[in-house]
Amino acid sequence: NDIIVIDTSNWSYQSISLNQLPDSVAAPLRSTNMLFLQEDSLLFMAGGFGYDSTLNNYVTFPVLTKFNIPNTIQAVLNNYPLSNAFVQLRNQFFSVCGGELLKLNNNYFLCFGHDFRGRYAEFAIPIFTQTYSNSIKPFQITHTGNNLTIAAGTILSDTANFHRRDLNVSNFILPDGTQCLMTFGGVFR
Repeated sequence: NDIIVIDTSNWSYQSISLNQLPDSVAAPLRSTNMLFLQEDSLLFMAGGFGYDSTLNNYVTFPVLTKFNIPNTIQAVLNNYPLSNAFVQLRNQFFSVCGGELLKLNNNYFLCFGHDFRGRYAEFAIPIFTQTYSNSIKPFQITHTGNNLTIAAGTILSDTANFHRRDLNVSNFILPDGTQCLMTFGGVFR
């Protein structure tokens, strides 16, 4: 429910409530299992699973959020409007949780994960739907000021090897110098 800034020199902290934002904007920021990537002074967060009050249900959010980290810190420290620190883009392309968000060269990649909807278990009876992405989704981001757009590339699908979530994926350099992405584990293959 809060964004917290911690001063690691003395472990003091300040916070600002997400309640100052409309719930449609704040709910994705309260979610769990988001995909995220920091690039210089920007933080990109995609998807995530949480409660959507407009649908009165638990969903995987179709949202990409771009935070300007210095602006976010200043908003927290000075109690400025938080809405000036970030911009969101709603697009079903980002309806994924439990995957990884990476960048290689000029392309971003949503790797693996799933779209989970409903309650995980209620009275030991599952009441949900779950759709694995079975894919790696390349895309490019254009962001200037408060404009945030994407251009999706060709999605790589593989129901045998890409049927994974809750895993580690990282940038990797092969012995010949080739840059690539490497997957480590994940459930459930």
